[in-house]
Amino acid sequence: MAMDFAIVNHYQVSSTLSSLTTRTHRLLCTLGLLLRLCLQEVANLNDKLEQHRDDKSPQKRGATGFWKIKLVVARRTNEPDD
Repeated sequence: MAMDFAIVNHYQVSSTLSSLTTRTHRLLCTLGLLLRLCLQEVANLNDKLEQHRDDKSPQKRGATGFWKIKLVVARRTNEPDD
């Protein structure tokens, strides 16, 4: 009787691990697909930005002929706001 229980228990554990492995594989495949789609969308947006930049005339680009990007960084201070 103990041997039968051990065999059934081993089968249940094996079946559970197989199910978890399958679910994990599906989850990783789904995440990989989502990542691929996100990267593809970023590449498409980058291409559109490049095309938009190339469509602009040199006069609108600025003195150097390059787009100027300003990065604004907010600084945190310990001084109270007035």
